[in-house]
Amino acid sequence: WSDPPSTDINGIIQSYLVNVSVTETMETFQYTTNSTFLLLNDVHPYYTYSVMIAAVTIAPGPFTSEYSVTTPQDVPSGSPQNVIADVLNSTTIYLSWDPVLVHEQNGVIQYYIVTVYEISTDTSTEVDVVTTNISITDLHPYYEYQFSVAAYTVGPGPDTHISAITNQDVPSSPPQNV
Repeated sequence: WSDPPSTDINGIIQSYLVNVSVTETMETFQYTTNSTFLLLNDVHPYYTYSVMIAAVTIAPGPFTSEYSVTTPQDVPSGSPQNVIADVLNSTTIYLSWDPVLVHEQNGVIQYYIVTVYEISTDTSTEVDVVTTNISITDLHPYYEYQFSVAAYTVGPGPDTHISAITNQDVPSSPPQNV
């Protein structure tokens, strides 16, 4: 920012008061600086910060109009919560979860990445899901699977893991070498 017009300073500027409010947390901070700039460190991704500034001579003058800026999105810093794997039958597992905590989303969740890992064959498949649940079908009976779920904003965040074993089923072929 720049100094007020010289005709409005009415003395020697000693400092500036900078009021910063954070919309999402309703926190307010006040900083004092002798410079015509202030660098805010450790700002949270995808939060809106509103700033008002006043010049100080023998006391603060009027504050500027509020100026707001939203920081850029980042990848989530938290993972989906309360992931549950419900085994529905021998070939289907229903996964459900709660979203990443709001203060850990760091942006708009575009979708979730669900990874299905079949332990016995060491193979995996990824599926993008826009809801907080999915039925995983066409699984093998009585196989152990590991699932991971991660939220995606501008990139994937950390994932949450859970394992489940599909139910047993009747044999799919008769006895051999009779």
